Amino acid sequence: DTSVSSEPHPSRARAMESMSCCSALRLATPTSFGKRAATRLGRLRRLADSRSSDRSVRGMATGKETFPLVVLGGGNAAGYCAKQFVESGGSAGDLCIIGREPFCSYERPALSKAYLFPDKPARLPGFHTSVGGGGERQEPAWYKDKGIAFKLGSAVTEASLKDKTLTLADGSSVGFEKLIIATGARPVYLHEFGTPNASAQGICYLRNVADGDHLNAQIKLCKTKYDNKAVVVGGGYIGMECAAALSLNGVDTTMVFPESHLMERLFTPSLAKFYEDYYQSKGIKMQKGDLITGFATEKVKKGLLSMFDKGVPASGTEIDDAPETPDERVVRAQLKSG
Repeated sequence: DTSVSSEPHPSRARAMESMSCCSALRLATPTSFGKRAATRLGRLRRLADSRSSDRSVRGMATGKETFPLVVLGGGNAAGYCAKQFVESGGSAGDLCIIGREPFCSYERPALSKAYLFPDKPARLPGFHTSVGGGGERQEPAWYKDKGIAFKLGSAVTEASLKDKTLTLADGSSVGFEKLIIATGARPVYLHEFGTPNASAQGICYLRNVADGDHLNAQIKLCKTKYDNKAVVVGGGYIGMECAAALSLNGVDTTMVFPESHLMERLFTPSLAKFYEDYYQSKGIKMQKGDLITGFATEKVKKGLLSMFDKGVPASGTEIDDAPETPDERVVRAQLKSG
């Protein structure tokens, strides 16, 4: 069996609760900027009006750009923050967003849904923020037109709250009067639990567009070269959505999760049964109350190693301190139950 894990390992409840909270906040973003946020942004706008000339002089003197408001993180929340900033009368040149990805803010929930569809899949710029909240599509031109600096592909390597300065990987720096940290959450990586062979080819995480491209390529490879079988680790939102997408792609899919039913922290048993019955009617199998304890691997088949190097997009999720096994591909998920 070829196993593809598309969701974080669920065995540590506290970590997963944290992930769920972050996901809920992300999904709630379109409606989360109410009167309180508008009031705060209004104060920032007035601050910007009073300090814009001072900012220009200081920027010339120090060689760094300085803004009244900087958002660290270019995800969905940053896009809606920019939307509210503009609607609250924010002035051009007063807001800077720093994002690590090469794209402006987009609706991340699309990645586990239409982005994985086999027919007419969603692609950028179709789901840029703020279409998920019924607003206009904020493409790069939108930010330019509003006078918002959006630094793409920029990683912050150092933050000095004392000096109110962020240092970027390219050596440049950005000053701020107010800083919003909107970096979001990252997946829980299997190797952090000491899971054997957790860095082998064929194990996927899903957080950004590059991860989605990587997963789509792995789905094609799984169908054409590796027995057309996949395992989804986790029975939450992302696990359910990825399992549905894999099924739509015609992949023989099994879900593994430690809870007694799907979405245990949200669904009642009867509600979960409705979804479980529907998923099973589509051929999706479920291994409840179980954990992934490791992966069996094999050497990448002759002639396919170059495909991984050239034909399969790299994952966008950077996994620190994970042992590299570029010549190994996962073939079977090992369960605690045996």
